[in-house]
Formats: sequence, structure tokens, C-alpha cells
Amino acid sequence: MKTKIIRQEVIFNALPDEVYNLLINEDLHSTFTGSETMMPHKEGKSFSVYGGYITGKNVELIPGEKIVQEWRAEE
Repeated sequence: MKTKIIRQEVIFNALPDEVYNLLINEDLHSTFTGSETMMPHKEGKSFSVYGGYITGKNVELIPGEKIVQEWRAEE
């Protein structure tokens, strides 16, 4: 199956560190989404969010600046 690269840029009314921590910190992410999250804070490590519905790998993490991930959603 042919796949496409999706690049997304979103602007939040929050400080960069707040957004970064909300997405990368397991406890904050779980509270924000209301679902189980397993999110290691290291590049190359696998993660799972929304109770395993989305899984992937952290490719590049620059605290407060950048999150690059590979991920897929289960059908």
C-alpha cells in the first residue's frame, strides 16, 4: 500500500514547554486524553496512547521545541 507523509503544524495559546510536556509526559497526556498512555521520554523508544489504539516511536525530541514521531492507528 502506498502511504503519504503527513506534516501538521498547530498553534496553541500556550507556552512551548507546556505543550511539549502535555504531549510527552505520560501522566499529563493520560489526564488530557482520558486514556491510558505509555510515553518514554527518549528518542528511539516506542510509545502507546489512547489505550494502545495509536502506537509508534519517538524519532526526535527537543524539549519545548520539537516532537517528531512515527505512529500508526489500529483499525
